[in-house]
Amino acid sequence: MPYTAPSTLDDLISMIARLSDRVGAKRARASVASLPMTDARQIGLRGMQEILAGFAITLGAIRHARTAKQATDAFLDVAPHDSGVPVDAAGAKSFAEMVWRWSLLTMLHFKLDSTLHDILVGMNKLPGKTGFYTNAKALTDTVSILDKKKSLDALMTSAYMRNVFHNNGTHKSRYAFSVTLDAVSYDFQNGKQPQCLSWEHICTALEKALDAVDEILATPEVIRFAS
Repeated sequence: MPYTAPSTLDDLISMIARLSDRVGAKRARASVASLPMTDARQIGLRGMQEILAGFAITLGAIRHARTAKQATDAFLDVAPHDSGVPVDAAGAKSFAEMVWRWSLLTMLHFKLDSTLHDILVGMNKLPGKTGFYTNAKALTDTVSILDKKKSLDALMTSAYMRNVFHNNGTHKSRYAFSVTLDAVSYDFQNGKQPQCLSWEHICTALEKALDAVDEILATPEVIRFAS
């Protein structure tokens, strides 16, 4: 049956549930069910279930004006206990917060990425096609800012955090990266799971990235092309 545009929150909740059921069915197939939980296919499909669970908890809480405890309790009542997804209250709450944190990070960072791209286009500089770093480095090298490394580090911190999401929670780069922003420490080591993905880490990194963009926008080189 084809999806149709939702007109109520209940409609949207049903659509999310349908997607979750589809992922669960794929995990239940013999070709996947027999795989260890450390297998990339299990990790990927389980991650999809966790994201959908987070959306379901959030939408259900909004729909029924639930407290945090009521929202997690309602999820525990209907969660499939053979799904491989933790169904305790702490696990349910973490799904919801994970969706909020990663949604905030990825959506704002994509806008940050496109902003740097558009500034370079406006300055008649050819944007790079090989990643965020190329454009961030080209822009900070081009404009007149006092501390180019500080601005580049501020921009790259949120980029490394976003990339962790793309790599199932692991930093995958031949470059290690460590920085402190407003007394908040970040450390990314190749092949390891960073311990700097909390709310305070994400919001600090995004704020510092926005400060770097603000500084770039105020430079004479950028003002010149805007006029």
